[in-house]
Amino acid sequence: AVRGSEAQQTLLRFNELLDEFGELALAARVMSRERALQIFSELAARTRFRPASGDALVTVTGRLEDPVVRYDGIWIAGMDATSWPEPVQLNPFLAQAAQRAAGIPAASAEGRTAAARALMLAWRAAANDLVFSVATRDEDLELLPSALLREWQSDAPTPADPGLWLPLRLRRANAVESLTDAVAPAWPAAVRLPSGTRLLELQSLCAFRAFGELRLNSRLLDEPTPGVAPPERGQFLHAALEAFWKTLRDWESLQALSADALAALAARAVAQAAQQLWGGTRTRAQARESRRARELLRAVCELERTREPFRVRDTELPASVSLAGRRLDLRIDRVDSLSTGGLAILDYKSGTHRKMDWYGEHLSHPQLLAYLLALDEDVRAVATVNVAVRDVGFHGIGVAQGLLPKLHQAVAPQGLAQDRAWDESREFWRQRLDALARDFLDGRAEVDPAPNACKYCDVASLCRIADRAAASADEDAQGVSDD
Repeated sequence: AVRGSEAQQTLLRFNELLDEFGELALAARVMSRERALQIFSELAARTRFRPASGDALVTVTGRLEDPVVRYDGIWIAGMDATSWPEPVQLNPFLAQAAQRAAGIPAASAEGRTAAARALMLAWRAAANDLVFSVATRDEDLELLPSALLREWQSDAPTPADPGLWLPLRLRRANAVESLTDAVAPAWPAAVRLPSGTRLLELQSLCAFRAFGELRLNSRLLDEPTPGVAPPERGQFLHAALEAFWKTLRDWESLQALSADALAALAARAVAQAAQQLWGGTRTRAQARESRRARELLRAVCELERTREPFRVRDTELPASVSLAGRRLDLRIDRVDSLSTGGLAILDYKSGTHRKMDWYGEHLSHPQLLAYLLALDEDVRAVATVNVAVRDVGFHGIGVAQGLLPKLHQAVAPQGLAQDRAWDESREFWRQRLDALARDFLDGRAEVDPAPNACKYCDVASLCRIADRAAASADEDAQGVSDD
């Protein structure tokens, strides 16, 4: 039987899925039939696919050719003088004179120009609206329109209904940003700040990264992976820890639990988180993740038992902080009351611990400092609680050592009084966070990454920092050779 459109699309996507599964051979060269079926089933379960119905509204192609079919509108980009007509391209295996004598269009400037004019006429015949566009610049090079575009300049007025004009139909509000000398337009006063403390973290890592992710909405496409994806794993652990401490509440209750009672409480908290996140059914990967979470909760509890007495005052606490005159909404994972007085703010992390820099040019954990400023109380310590197989521990800073295991004591920023290190540090952090927020609001988007920040950046292809590094290396090498 002849397959319909939906069946054919589904078959093609299934074959693509088989190809993706085959790529696992690079990491796991040998596996059993049962294991292979399990991984493939998990991969298929995580793959979202729905056959397309009807014609696509917009077709995007990199090929410059006669479209054959008719479109409502055609938009040709990149029509600058260096690109259009296309450059001459000779066949290196044939004599130049022979190619030109044979009338091969690519062999001469005249042939390229004639082909370009013919193609522009074909585009004109295939669309109601035809748009040619030219970029203003290519890095430091100013681009000029192709000379052929002068033949197409028109003084015709804009259509009475501007909604029919192709650029307006394709345009999406807030999807285009301009950037001049590393400065974008200011953030609109009527629009709330996006992404909570993620804004501060990205702005501190690299101003251009914050611009790319939060203003251009640039993200890498999700790739299907066997098992539970890292963001989902973090969400799951957060929910399990919240459920656990809502039941237990304090250090005394933790110390009173036997090993069996602790295991049972951890199992109930994990089951509650799984129900909340995944519902009643579980894949094998989710069941395995639940077993892993139970073991991690028990490891965290063993660490918590080594602390001085405490009481969990809040979990998932909504709060806000005013920075640069604007409100930033956030949510604090946990707030503990300490037996020695004051509070400790804790932030759960399920990934790899990063080195902490509290006073350098690039603050490493500005979200913790935002929590500190938002909670206008007697906070004595801020710390991450790493919940990972290779690292279960506290990492942070406070008034004094010993408030939490391995906690660092605050030091006064350069030039400030050491006897008031914590208070001076809080004021220093407020000024730095204010500056980060103000830079984002003002549109500052310099490419100035913190050490190792580019390793996990989704917008490196936009800033092209690798190209700049290569160019810098070439210049250094040239300088050495010139000497």
